[in-house]
Amino acid sequence: MLSQTAEYALRAVAALAPNAGQLVPTTDLAKQADVPPPYLAKVLQQLAAAKIIRGRRGVGGGYTLNRPADEINLLEVVTAVGPLREPKTTEQIMAMGDGLHDLHELIDGSADVLRRRLEGTSVADVARSGTETPAEQPSRTAAPQHATQNAGQNGSVNGQAQRSNGSRNGHTNGSMDRAGSFSR
Repeated sequence: MLSQTAEYALRAVAALAPNAGQLVPTTDLAKQADVPPPYLAKVLQQLAAAKIIRGRRGVGGGYTLNRPADEINLLEVVTAVGPLREPKTTEQIMAMGDGLHDLHELIDGSADVLRRRLEGTSVADVARSGTETPAEQPSRTAAPQHATQNAGQNGSVNGQAQRSNGSRNGHTNGSMDRAGSFSR
């Protein structure tokens, strides 16, 4: 649901967070964030225009966050580089009249959950996740509350085997309850 540009922006600010107040050269930032340098330059311009980061050109130049990482939420970062789908209300979905109410509810519900999760997560939250040792990291494998309420005795959710978020690629994320609250 996020564009490549939004992901690169998130990576860039997360890489800047541990270097609070220090200018990070663009070449170093590109390596730390694993973003192609030409693309990163475009992203950094957009983030600077949104006053999320500030930069200085020339020798000794680079970029730093414009505010403390715990005061910048991920929704700000994502919307600085492009729009994020605004969920439709039930009334708007019903007015569409295309007979695909359930599909629209699913898509718009997912967009709403993503928006709330991004808004409720700071840059500091995601920057910290890469600095903890595995023993220090909180458990991130809990299923969302509504899924566990519907789980059968065999550990399945809606007839499918229950999996932790991101288990396919080795990454784990927090879980979110029905209200969209993020927990670790």
